[in-house]
Amino acid sequence: MNKIGSWWLASYDAQAGEQVRWSALANHTQGPFRSISGKVYLTNQRLLFCPNLLDHGLGSRKWGANLNEIVQIDRQPKGGDVMAILGGGARDRLRVTLQNGKVEFFIFNNLDQTIER
Repeated sequence: MNKIGSWWLASYDAQAGEQVRWSALANHTQGPFRSISGKVYLTNQRLLFCPNLLDHGLGSRKWGANLNEIVQIDRQPKGGDVMAILGGGARDRLRVTLQNGKVEFFIFNNLDQTIER
C-alpha cells in the first residue's frame, strides 16, 4: 500500500485512488502549550498532518479529515491569552473548522499563499 508522508514523518496509508495535490511544512497546535512540527498534505480526499517522528514518539498525534468534513478554512489572527500565544498564537494561523464544530490550527510560512490553495 502507498504511504503519504516521508521517512522523517509519521505517515498515513493512502486510501484507494488517493493522490497528493499539495504539501507544505507546518506546525499543528496540539494543546495550549504545544505546537508540533511536521507536514500538511492536501490530497484529493483528505487534509492530513504528519508530525515528525521525534515528536510522534513523544506523544504528538497525526491528524486528518475527509475534505467533505471541512466547512471552512480561513485565517485566525494572532493574539489571545497567554495559553493561545504559547500554542502558536503569536502568529496568524490557518483555522480549519469541521462539521462537528471542532477547530484545528496550523502555522505556515506564506500563510496567504496557503489559504489561496
